[in-house]
Amino acid sequence: MKLTKYLLLTMTAAAIGFGTTGCTSVNTNDGGNSVDVEKLKIPEYEAVVKHQPKKVTGQASIHVLFGLFSWGGDGCADCTRMGSMSFMSSSAEAKSAAVYNACKLNKADMILGSKYEIKSTDYFVYRKVNCKVTGYPANVTGIKAVK
Repeated sequence: MKLTKYLLLTMTAAAIGFGTTGCTSVNTNDGGNSVDVEKLKIPEYEAVVKHQPKKVTGQASIHVLFGLFSWGGDGCADCTRMGSMSFMSSSAEAKSAAVYNACKLNKADMILGSKYEIKSTDYFVYRKVNCKVTGYPANVTGIKAVK
């Protein structure tokens, strides 16, 4: 009887502990906001963007387990418009990581005219998403007054 009460009390305490604790990850990369040309437009100024005429590529892979846990991709590009319907879409994560890798490899602020090639391998509890992005690298060189 005492063992049952002790076991029940321990299980209740563990359930409360698991329910009230957790991990939080916060992205505070405010500098990433300057990458999006549309967001740089202030009523009297606009971004000066210099692009390179050569096409570049970037790749990334995202692995998803049970549709909840995902890993892969070295980083993510802020202010990328991925058009995903889901908040935690694995294809959007792969696109963002591929853009990040392309920008990092080519020392660019953004990729213009980007095109994505997505290949997804689905199993019952596991999914792998490979993304390849191609486009033209560009850098924000300054701002100019709009006339």
